Amino acid sequence: MEHGNEEHVSLNITSWAYWLQNASPEEIAKSGFKLVVIDYSRDGSDEGAYSKEEIESIKRAGKIPIAYISIGEAEDYRFYWNESWFEDPPDWLGPENPDWKGNYAVKYWDERWKRIVFGYLDRIISQGFSGVYLDKVDEFEYWADNGYDENWTAEQMIDFILEIANYTRSKVRKDFLIISQNGGEAFSIRRWEAFENNIWVGERRRFLRRSRAKSLD
Repeated sequence: MEHGNEEHVSLNITSWAYWLQNASPEEIAKSGFKLVVIDYSRDGSDEGAYSKEEIESIKRAGKIPIAYISIGEAEDYRFYWNESWFEDPPDWLGPENPDWKGNYAVKYWDERWKRIVFGYLDRIISQGFSGVYLDKVDEFEYWADNGYDENWTAEQMIDFILEIANYTRSKVRKDFLIISQNGGEAFSIRRWEAFENNIWVGERRRFLRRSRAKSLD
């Protein structure tokens, strides 16, 4: 499939890597991996964001660059974080993750959080990434353990993923990759077939399921 001058992204993946901190586009281009998940930034800050040319250099080497993004937790070192939230958090922001300092649960179904994520996706798209790797999809379990119905929280997460797919594919192309990290229980509650009815799937919809990741280190 082609969209404009873009080539279709093949999912014939035999090996892939996950490199979030200080990833080197040069090393990735020389590696033997077909698909590589990296942060949109070397150090997580907006100042350390990779340039469009750096992402293009990965693509020219025949690799598929995928951007990491957490959709179930907010991170206090990201461009969107407001310092006032430490003392006066918005009502969609939950407690800090005791296992990951600086990461906070979010009510991902809240439109204010969704706007933040869509703005984040705009940056990723402008850099030229071929898809996104969605982390904290399993956050629906946290809210299910804290007073919400699990079927409802799972449905809300699946709907959010579909919104992300529709949003990105409307801006880039319809084979923009959406890769889910964890969250399998959500998809057993509402089976994967539910995705097949999505407007994007009617033409071409694929999900890369996580299997085996290798390190570049």
